[in-house]
Amino acid sequence: SSEKRREPLRGSIKRMVHLTVDQIKARYTKYGLWLLAALFAAGMIYDSINGISVQWNLVVSVIYSLVMLFAYGACWKGVAKTSPGNLAKFYMAGSVLRMMSALLVVVVYCFVVRQFDSIMRFVVYFLVFYVAMLVYNVVYFTQVEKTIKKEN
Repeated sequence: SSEKRREPLRGSIKRMVHLTVDQIKARYTKYGLWLLAALFAAGMIYDSINGISVQWNLVVSVIYSLVMLFAYGACWKGVAKTSPGNLAKFYMAGSVLRMMSALLVVVVYCFVVRQFDSIMRFVVYFLVFYVAMLVYNVVYFTQVEKTIKKEN
């Protein structure tokens, strides 16, 4: 046993060596929640600076992002445990479903609100949350896949 034992760095998504599927999913959820909290805080600060009371645009964006975070994490965990060879298909299907559900949320919001200024503010907030979570998913699961390939 002259082999050096590597300890994973705590809190780092770059070092996922020897983590279980449950641990990877738990980290995904934890980091995603921190990102959403930061985005929500930034939105609240922006609204308060501009004298805008808390509006549905921020609330809907956060709720949608939370639902997608938990649903994507749970589905990834299920696929990773039962058929890890299908993860590539899962990533593609997950992206398509996320995009279609986002479009549906925006369309429903437009029909419900019907005020151009509110709709535009919502679309900006929603896009910020959507793109931030999309980038987060890509970066996180790219690191997961790289780690898996290194281990095999």
